[in-house]
Amino acid sequence: MFERGDARTPHRVLRYPMGHPRLEALLSPTMEAIRADPELGERVNDVRFLVTLRGSAALVTITYNRPIGEEWKAAAEALAESFAARNLGRVNFVGRSRKVKVVAGDDVIEEELEVPGPEGRSRRVRYAQMEGAFTQPNAAVCEKMLEWAVDATAGSEGEDLCELYCGNGCFTLALAPNFRRVLATEMSAASVRLARRNVEANQADNVRVVRLSAEDFVQAYAGTREFR
Repeated sequence: MFERGDARTPHRVLRYPMGHPRLEALLSPTMEAIRADPELGERVNDVRFLVTLRGSAALVTITYNRPIGEEWKAAAEALAESFAARNLGRVNFVGRSRKVKVVAGDDVIEEELEVPGPEGRSRRVRYAQMEGAFTQPNAAVCEKMLEWAVDATAGSEGEDLCELYCGNGCFTLALAPNFRRVLATEMSAASVRLARRNVEANQADNVRVVRLSAEDFVQAYAGTREFR
């Protein structure tokens, strides 16, 4: 995004009032700190934020057009400590450059989403969200989508569900109580690990997550090819 009438000058976004308050609170301090520190600010490509609907953890990813290493990690850890001292909460930083990923803190944060439960009561589903893996970008909208999906599949307890490309198990875990058994597939190895972690965290004993493409699943279902 560039300044109006100027295709060369990027438009600086220093506030995001329509976003989550946690994101709004972190945006300016993070950008100011990056600009003030040569190790953090040299040849930055972009900065990405991931916050949760509930809780105070945040994940900030900074990508670079240069190599990064231990010096970058030390600078990012110092920034995280300064944010904690300023009551900005726990902030994890991930630095990325070509074929390199450096983590200061953790590259996973925990989210909780409310979905409809038995007898009209809501229940909370826990999700680990990993840097770089697909997650729903708007948690409040995601809760509405999950609510619709749970209501739409009510009364399916005697049936089985197959979900293709399940990501971190967002819909999988919300829908699992409505079905007898659930098979969730995903191609990304990182997403498979994350989905299995979330299945275990939510004690969803009727869910199995496997690494298969849609084409692989069709072949397995039709019995034309066997998979391990």
